[in-house]
Amino acid sequence: MAGETEVNDIDSERVDQDYHSGLGQFTDALEQAIVSSHAVTAIDAGQRRFWASVLFTRLCTVSVSILWLCPRSKVNPDGTHWDFSSIPSLTRNLFECSLLFHYLAIEEIPEDEWLARLKVMQLHDCMERFRMFTAFGHDEQQLEGFELQAVELRGALESNQYFANLPVALRKKLLKGERPSILTQDAILERMGQFHPSTRGYYRLLSSHSHSFPLAFYRMAEQDRGRGEENVAEKGYIAYALEFCAGVLEASIGGLQKTFADIVAFAPGTFDWNSLKAVSPVQDGRAVENRGYTGHKWDTNCSPRGCQMFIDVLRGDSGNPADPKDYREYITIVVAVDRRTLRPAYFSFHMPPNADRDQGVFVSFTRTVREGDHWKLDPDADKSRRIPFVSCNMDSCIARIPGGLLEEGEEGYRIDLLDKFLNSNHVMFLYMKGGKPYRTMLSLSTFQQEYKRMLTSELGVPEDEKMQ
Repeated sequence: MAGETEVNDIDSERVDQDYHSGLGQFTDALEQAIVSSHAVTAIDAGQRRFWASVLFTRLCTVSVSILWLCPRSKVNPDGTHWDFSSIPSLTRNLFECSLLFHYLAIEEIPEDEWLARLKVMQLHDCMERFRMFTAFGHDEQQLEGFELQAVELRGALESNQYFANLPVALRKKLLKGERPSILTQDAILERMGQFHPSTRGYYRLLSSHSHSFPLAFYRMAEQDRGRGEENVAEKGYIAYALEFCAGVLEASIGGLQKTFADIVAFAPGTFDWNSLKAVSPVQDGRAVENRGYTGHKWDTNCSPRGCQMFIDVLRGDSGNPADPKDYREYITIVVAVDRRTLRPAYFSFHMPPNADRDQGVFVSFTRTVREGDHWKLDPDADKSRRIPFVSCNMDSCIARIPGGLLEEGEEGYRIDLLDKFLNSNHVMFLYMKGGKPYRTMLSLSTFQQEYKRMLTSELGVPEDEKMQ
């Protein structure tokens, strides 16, 4: 008996370590997932990226729910209820959502194939609602609406060249709205390069618990399982589930950041579980609210001649992640304001030193406008403007605009950068490196706030005269 107790104690210690390791890995992945999700909030960059944002948000929400079921987690630090059998349904949900996330929003496929996938999903949704509301006994008019929508979706599919080349039997099944996807789960996993028999085996375990099959309760009498009490079995199963979920999230984060890399600069950050906000570090070490690129803080230095506003922003990914520890990977924006005229003395944009020097930097602006039930980025009417570099050194390549006025053609200086910075929602910078474009987008909300503060607090402009 003494030997048995010793072995159980060792097992208990090892499983406890596994649990805290899995919990830490999953929590870290979830924090970065939420930071990344905030970074793409309210961006309209096409249908594929819209669905990427929707499905990734669902991944984050389900993950937080999983964390609530885990004792000693960030959201449940004093929890004492250990119930693995409640976690598999959410774990399976997370896994299935990640497959659909890759299938519908991440995998790079031709447009006609992607449209076929979208219409198949929409037809399945339409028919599920038809079947559900029929069972509920809803009125005929509402059901007719679903039938009309189904006819339209079938027409779109039948005119799609990719769909037309699918096997006849598969097309018939899909046109009935019986499947939400053209590919099976295993086929999606294979295309992700992640198919392995063990994955299917673990999915079977998750499904058995989700559906309360005998596997979920047959051995409840062993090791005090299934009663919510802390024990080696429950803790061990939860630990493995957390490791599995962390892997799902980590792969999905990579997919999201790659998909949005050309328009979003994903800054490193963490998640504050107390305020339920994503935060990102800035150069002086303080933390500011981060909704992707919206939370960067402008600094201001003033002298008798005027004030200088400046900010450093990590360059966009563009398929080649930036190194946040390398100062040369940051874009610096400087706005110098003359105290006498209250007008810009100059704007300067400092790009990484490895930018193609003969190309300069392209600058454009957007506004966020509502379209139906979502928001979209509306490009500025002045479109993108190329600004040549005036100098390059080992630290940066610099584009400088005296007076903040961009020259346009033979008619002289036309575009007022200060007006654009004050009345646009975002500014985007594009430079070339080795012939490849690198894009970085920055929200202008914090500039506008700091500019107002500077005029009143530093330059003595009355409140009612600001930003006129």
